[in-house]
Amino acid sequence: MKTIKKPKKAIDIIELPIYGNIAAGYPDGVEASGEIGRLQVDVETVSRYNSRRCFALRVQGESMIDAGIFDGDTVIVEQCPPKNNDIVAGLIDGETTLKRFVKKSGCAPYLKAENKLFPELYPVAELIIQGVAKAVVRDL
Repeated sequence: MKTIKKPKKAIDIIELPIYGNIAAGYPDGVEASGEIGRLQVDVETVSRYNSRRCFALRVQGESMIDAGIFDGDTVIVEQCPPKNNDIVAGLIDGETTLKRFVKKSGCAPYLKAENKLFPELYPVAELIIQGVAKAVVRDL
């Protein structure tokens, strides 16, 4: 009989809620869909962040391809204040999108696509940052 050795260290997994889709293209209307699923992630991937403030969103669109975020990817987002050039889940004038947060001295912040085919987005009324993208999960 063959003996199977137990791995030295088992991988610890946590589950994050998936709260729907986010446009990576032109902003899209907000859908209050609540949790639509769960994403299992190893603890080491998320341990650098406060996992209690993390959630996942499925990406739809191609405005972030030059940042390595593609249509169909899932982003892990942490609810925290953004720094300049962070990739964020933003609510701009009532519509959501995934873009780079840009704050230049003396100017109001705006959102920048990472695909030259998409324009920069300047809020008319408001820009609310819902969280900062911390990791990308891709199905192969």
